Amino acid sequence: MLFRSGVVAATGGIAILYLINFVMSFFGSGMGIISSNGTMGILFSGFVVVIAALNLVLDFDFIEEGVEMGAPKYMEWYGAFGLLVTLIWLYLEILSLLAKLQSRRQTHQQIPPPRIVSAQLHQSLDPSSSIIPLYVSALCPSWPLYFFHLTTIHAPDQPS
Repeated sequence: MLFRSGVVAATGGIAILYLINFVMSFFGSGMGIISSNGTMGILFSGFVVVIAALNLVLDFDFIEEGVEMGAPKYMEWYGAFGLLVTLIWLYLEILSLLAKLQSRRQTHQQIPPPRIVSAQLHQSLDPSSSIIPLYVSALCPSWPLYFFHLTTIHAPDQPS
């Protein structure tokens, strides 16, 4: 019972903080702790992720108690809806935490500008082909940013 009331109180506190931040955003201000990528912002997001995960425990407990007590059929929807809302909340909070960690990493690390690698391909294709690739450009050096672009032109018809 103490666990449940603690998780519910923490969830209510987080909801009140989000509501205050929402209202303050109408006036051009807000609480920096919620959206900052500093140490306090990351710790706050980690705390919210833990509380959201503990809400999953409460949802599963609600479903289990409903089954044990023989709750009516329509109560299944309450349990499923609560579980779905908690999963979506947890997902969004994990994404927020990862975004804060990534933005913090990018601000502390110098990322080199991308290299442009070009290669001309002239005679390496079958001469009967009507499309000749001119440049294969790759913007490389960092892992998630691999973009490949193939520029082609139509060659004039070859006499047979």
